[in-house]
Amino acid sequence: MSTPKLGILIGLIGVLSLLFNNCSQNGEVALNPGLFDNPPADIQVDPDSGPSGDSLRFKKITSNFEVGSGPNNKVDILIVMDNSLSMSQEQQKMAERFSGFIQSLEGLDWQLGITTTDMASGKSYSDGRLINLYKRSFILDSKIDVDFAAEIFSEKIQRDHDRGSGQEQGIKAIFRAIERTDLHEKLDTTHNRLLFRKGASLAIIIVSDADETGPRGELSDYNQPEKLLSYLGTKWPQKVVTVHSIIVKSDDRDCLNYPKSINEAYGKAYEFLSRETLGIVGSVCEPDYSGQLKIMGQDITDKVNSIKLACAPVDASNDGLVDFSLKDTQGTQVEDYLLMTNLVHLPESLPPGKYELDYTCRD
Repeated sequence: MSTPKLGILIGLIGVLSLLFNNCSQNGEVALNPGLFDNPPADIQVDPDSGPSGDSLRFKKITSNFEVGSGPNNKVDILIVMDNSLSMSQEQQKMAERFSGFIQSLEGLDWQLGITTTDMASGKSYSDGRLINLYKRSFILDSKIDVDFAAEIFSEKIQRDHDRGSGQEQGIKAIFRAIERTDLHEKLDTTHNRLLFRKGASLAIIIVSDADETGPRGELSDYNQPEKLLSYLGTKWPQKVVTVHSIIVKSDDRDCLNYPKSINEAYGKAYEFLSRETLGIVGSVCEPDYSGQLKIMGQDITDKVNSIKLACAPVDASNDGLVDFSLKDTQGTQVEDYLLMTNLVHLPESLPPGKYELDYTCRD
């Protein structure tokens, strides 16, 4: 990476940090299949690639892949909405600003489904089931008129409060929404299978004024953010998944106590998911959700053209530059990219052809 590019990268990271107080961590092994007709042909690891006397600390990874001729613009969006009694204002804010959010996705082949943090059995909108939006349709997509989509979303996101649950289990709802893609014997799982498309990146938006809350205060594996990340990496090892959250941010006491102590808890589990997946952390206490929804929409757009690496590249050679290269089969380096931990952001799709990734990570 050139010095100017490194400066741009540092500047971008700083801006994102100031806006949403995010930090970046390593992710799972994957490349975005939406960018490629074929997954990586091979991944070779050289464990003896580190500096002399330090070989066990580093590993060099070489990955070959092929870019197809089709456009890469597929993204699936799952909104997980807290439907507890205290969430009426937040639901209204989402409803009012949704049209601006989908306008920010212009040019993408997007589709969207909604579920709730309610895990009670037997309800049509709980346990990871998608909400019926209109005429037995459970998914909104980019083919629908924006105003009509906003009207439907506005109606369905504001649920009857007497039907909600006081136990917010957004992480378990994500687990169950994805697990339902494998439950072929049940009719209501068809909608879930249609939402999560092969070759599409996935963006999840959690909106809650509480943290993950299990029955009787007990959290199972289904409620653990680390378990969810592991499950996602196993279920879809080649899919770029980003979790955004609109929550009570950690240590934001003003938000927690406003208004009249209605907000229940810091959303630490949801915040963790966002940080680990390089997502955006917004605040439920913002008077207007348009700004943070717009930035989430832009992030979703940016990550459509992203490559997810097996790990976060480091400067193993101690030359002040991260050990990373992306080149075509003629050896020509691709220079127009931004590297953020284990994600390579490209401003647009690579030209069709074969490419090679070389980078070094800590072992």
